[in-house]
Amino acid sequence: QGTSYDVCSLFTCIPPKGAVAAVKEFLDADNTLGERTSLSSEQICQLLELCLECTYFTYNGQFYQQLHGCAMGSPVSPIVVNLYMETFEKKALSTFPDTPPSGWFRFVGDAWCGLRRGVAGRFFGRVSSVDGNVQFARGTSHGGSLPFLDSGVAVQEDGC
Repeated sequence: QGTSYDVCSLFTCIPPKGAVAAVKEFLDADNTLGERTSLSSEQICQLLELCLECTYFTYNGQFYQQLHGCAMGSPVSPIVVNLYMETFEKKALSTFPDTPPSGWFRFVGDAWCGLRRGVAGRFFGRVSSVDGNVQFARGTSHGGSLPFLDSGVAVQEDGC
């Protein structure tokens, strides 16, 4: 059964500290980091925290600070959000106790996968419980069409 998942308010639901932790995990695993910069992963993460926590904006002449999530207009947000989601999905997929999806395809905050009938509800429960900050809207295939990326993916009779 084809199922799609759409993260609700993706950028603003990702906690900056969690995003920095995900980036640090990737930086620490990168054996070639020293060839590209003299900065340590700790130094890079300190700079990244500064970028993610200084989220001020104006509205109707008043200054505000965004208190939760990654700012949608920040150039670093798409990168850190993607790394956070990669960490999230690895955890969700590796800890699902039932038959795993037959493929998991994600683009930013939208994903789709194939699941055995009867498993989709349990899998939705699992991905919704991995991180209280990340909540999903779920779509299922109807009449050979599956909602994905604000459009529809059609599956033909021959499977193509």
